[in-house]
Amino acid sequence: MYSIPVLFYCFMCIVVGSMIKKLAPEFEGIIKTVLTGGLFLLSVVFMLRGINCCFIAISVGLLFSTIGDYFLASQENTKNKELFFIIGFLAFLIGYLVYGVTFLIIGHKSFSLLSVCVITIISIFQFFTLDRDLLGKNVIPIFLYFIQASILVVGGIAMFFHFNNLVGLLIMQGCFFLYISDSIIAHNLFRHPFKNSDYLIMPTYYIGQSLLLFSIITSF
Repeated sequence: MYSIPVLFYCFMCIVVGSMIKKLAPEFEGIIKTVLTGGLFLLSVVFMLRGINCCFIAISVGLLFSTIGDYFLASQENTKNKELFFIIGFLAFLIGYLVYGVTFLIIGHKSFSLLSVCVITIISIFQFFTLDRDLLGKNVIPIFLYFIQASILVVGGIAMFFHFNNLVGLLIMQGCFFLYISDSIIAHNLFRHPFKNSDYLIMPTYYIGQSLLLFSIITSF
């Protein structure tokens, strides 16, 4: 009953989020905040129908993602660019850690050492192939972010084997899409910038967040 309108909203987030920087860059911060904030509010509405640690973590993660979207997307339109970047970066770091750590705690009995090794190798490879000149003083923050991203994916895989159903699959896929989005951002900023990167970054980001939201909805 609720899936179709929610699916439409998620599709709108993907389309609008991909085009906003081209069409209305001055409103990017506000619009992204509204889009992600809508996902957060939807998660709260459905989460309140059956509260558990997993659903709370997804709602909290979406809240911090909303904050992160506002500050990172608004930094080009403010004099305090560095402050906005730091706040936005920390918001996403906290939000994604809430996802990853919670998923690991819940699915610890389904913890996969193989997934840890594979994701760690991929993340280390990505980090050490970044351009050190472009990284500058951001080496430590970006390194920490790759650690957090690895925790997120490993937690998502653990949840898949823990639930062994559609909910677990949606969570794992959501974590993978968020990891892909962050990997494209890292490539674009610190390896080889390319045009129209938002057409890859924003769809994968909103698909990831939407899949996590649907993991709540499909539980009812």
